[in-house]
Amino acid sequence: GYEGSYDRVAAFSRQWKVGQMERVKSASKSTWNDLNFKGDRLTRTKLRKVLTKCKSAKGKALIDAVFTASEIILGRAPSQEVRELLDAIVNDPDAQKPFVPLEDDSIQIMTLHKSKGLEFDVVFHLDLHEWVLPAKRIENGQSYFPDWEQDINLHYVGITRAREACFLVTSTKRTNSSKAVKNGAPSEFFELNGLHGLYSQLKAS
Repeated sequence: GYEGSYDRVAAFSRQWKVGQMERVKSASKSTWNDLNFKGDRLTRTKLRKVLTKCKSAKGKALIDAVFTASEIILGRAPSQEVRELLDAIVNDPDAQKPFVPLEDDSIQIMTLHKSKGLEFDVVFHLDLHEWVLPAKRIENGQSYFPDWEQDINLHYVGITRAREACFLVTSTKRTNSSKAVKNGAPSEFFELNGLHGLYSQLKAS
């Protein structure tokens, strides 16, 4: 795998996206324009504070914060049905179990899509193989990337989920879409211009 300085890798990732893919929206965060939010500066500041509160609030305070954010963004309060549903989930520990780690030091395994909006101290970014991420296909004897932009966005999401360290994992074997084991090669993402020196390579003993 590859262990990199998170700050340097993330900084490069952001710079690369701005310089090379300005037309591609970040897959990890919704922007004000994505929300079609046109509030003034004071209103935006208020919304940021409410969203920050949502991260730590519990019970009724969490529901109130969610409703306040909804009113700011949408200009109207959610329905009573939505409030009742939120109240049922917030006050039912069993309903929360699928979303809460069993232990504070537990490992969460999820897809890149599932990880959007979440953060962890340490992230292991798996399956960075040629043919897997980015996806690659063959047509008329020529290889091509069917959705390079989406895959680079997903890769960006994976890297930026980490607060302190991100391990980019590849190996000499991989499993293809037919569940067959094939020889593995590092993802093309390791060869992007400007990456040299941003990470150090670790070999399995």
